Amino acid sequence: MKQSDVWPPCRYAGSMFPDPDDLFESTFVPVAGETVLLLTRRSGTGSETRLYRSDDAGATFTPLTAPERIHVVLARPDRLLAVAGDMLHESRDGGARWTSTPLPGGDIGDAAIFAGEEIWIAAEDEVMAITADTPVLKWRLPHTGSELIADLYPIGTHEVLVTTNRMRIYRGHAGEPLLVDWSQGFPPLAAGAGAPIISRVGDAWLAFHGGLYARRETDAAWSPLPPEAAPDGSWRDTLLWLTPTQSSDWEPLPWAPGAWLGTDGTTLFIAGPGRPITPVWRRPVGNVSIKHLRAGATAVYMSQYNATLTATGVAVRPDGAHLLHLA
Repeated sequence: MKQSDVWPPCRYAGSMFPDPDDLFESTFVPVAGETVLLLTRRSGTGSETRLYRSDDAGATFTPLTAPERIHVVLARPDRLLAVAGDMLHESRDGGARWTSTPLPGGDIGDAAIFAGEEIWIAAEDEVMAITADTPVLKWRLPHTGSELIADLYPIGTHEVLVTTNRMRIYRGHAGEPLLVDWSQGFPPLAAGAGAPIISRVGDAWLAFHGGLYARRETDAAWSPLPPEAAPDGSWRDTLLWLTPTQSSDWEPLPWAPGAWLGTDGTTLFIAGPGRPITPVWRRPVGNVSIKHLRAGATAVYMSQYNATLTATGVAVRPDGAHLLHLA
């Protein structure tokens, strides 16, 4: 796999923001095959958004008629969901028409996931489950205050890992309404806090908390994985191939079994057991922050924050890393 040339600007029908350079944030949501959605935001949560659809892995985009000020989008081949304000919007025809369901009070966050037949949505310090359009409380943080849920990571269809803005991780168990602290082994809270980025490689969860840590679901605590980690005969030896990167953000490459795409916030690289760490893309300027990786059927997408360029992200495919533009 090689670094490719930058793609030409994506083509789209209709207008985007009057000034594309004002684009603040983008989020890719893979659907199926080469179909992917792109949600763009002009500033922070609650600001103007646009929703686009691509059926060729980002080479072209078409705007969808969608609700305004979307917080988060979920997608399955036969179902699109958009959370906007205190409403859940649903489309069964690819985004042409939408129906709406009110959500309970509270500020809805930027986290929502499919979990079997349920939809889990984070709202401040709670996680709601929606089945048959009826929202019910699924879990909540064990205390109140300034700690808010940042993201949701399902464990099957009945449990969840939750990250918060206080650099902590909680676990939700089936039938237990209180989330349980799952941050054992992390160092003391750093000034400024933030939300840890986590991902799963094999049967281990990875998290960056001032350094790389790993934990299996049966372990009592997180274990550090320093960049110079050496084999010690434990389960952690299976992760030594990624420790030099100190990245906790990984997705499997759909076309290469055993290969993974990771990012440390600056560089995208391919690695895996028995494979060298190979950089495939580096962000062009320091003021472009990159978001979580999302694996589709034919590509892995990386979105951007605070983009002062017209670039919306990167699609990594078998022939290279392609910078995607809206121009």
